This record gives sequence, structure tokens and C-alpha cells, in this order.
Amino acid sequence: INREEYIQHLADEYYETTNLEAQIQVTANLANFAYDPLNYQYLKKAKVYDLFLELLDGTDQHLQLNGLAGISNLCLDNSVSEYIIQVQGIEQISKHLNNKNNSEIVITAITCLIFLTTPERRYLIYTEDIKQKVQKLQEIFQSDKRIQNLITIFLQNDFT
Repeated sequence: INREEYIQHLADEYYETTNLEAQIQVTANLANFAYDPLNYQYLKKAKVYDLFLELLDGTDQHLQLNGLAGISNLCLDNSVSEYIIQVQGIEQISKHLNNKNNSEIVITAITCLIFLTTPERRYLIYTEDIKQKVQKLQEIFQSDKRIQNLITIFLQNDFT
């Protein structure tokens, strides 16, 4: 089985199984494949970006994290980032900035927003709502250096 078929098989497996552990494993594998730009064409063909976005609306935090990780890896492809913008993916991502219990989700959500930022898209990402959420995170996660560093990067990207 070649890489393209394997990625499609993983995407299909996610939808065909009702076993949560299997879904977590499959989506973690897909997010890892999204790390390599050589896989972008196969991931796009299998519409894995839609699967990642779908995971953001679920209730399981492992699946949410896998969705965010996949998006943060795959959104470096311009056509995927444009798609994420078009389908209101910014709103889906930014709602995870409200997570006060899972620093990994917060870190990955901020990373997604940073990776999606371009001068042309800045106004979509650096809204008052998102900036307020990020500033609240500064207080909530005061002792988490990773989050503090990402917040610094995020706020420095605000071109206003």
C-alpha cells in the first residue's frame, strides 16, 4: 500500500470505527502525516483538513488536540489555509483559547493562529475577541513559559 492509499485508508477508518481509542490513534497518525509537506497532496485529496476541522467541534479533548495539531501542520499549505479561512475555521480554532485545563490545546490553538497569520489575513485573526482571549490566557497560565512565549509571539505579530 502506498502513502496516498494509506492516508485515505486512515481517513476512512476514522469514519468507519466507533471506537474512540482507534479514532484518537488514527487522527494522531494523520496529524503526524501533516507534518511533512510531501504528504500535503495526499491529505488534501483525502480531505483530511475537513476531518481536522470536524474534530474541533467534538467533545473529546484528545480528538480536539489532534485536530488542532493537524491543522497547525497542514495550514502551512496556502490552499488549505485559504480553505480554513473560508469555512470560518478561525472561529473554530479560537474557541479553544477558552480551554483553561489543557495547556496543550491552548498551545496548539495559538500556534494555528500564528501560522494562519499573514498581513492580508491579520484583520481576521487579530480581532478584539481573540486578543482578549489571549490576554486572559496570560493570566491563567502565568507559570507556563511555553504559553507565555507563544503569547508574546502572537502579540508581536499584531501589525497594528
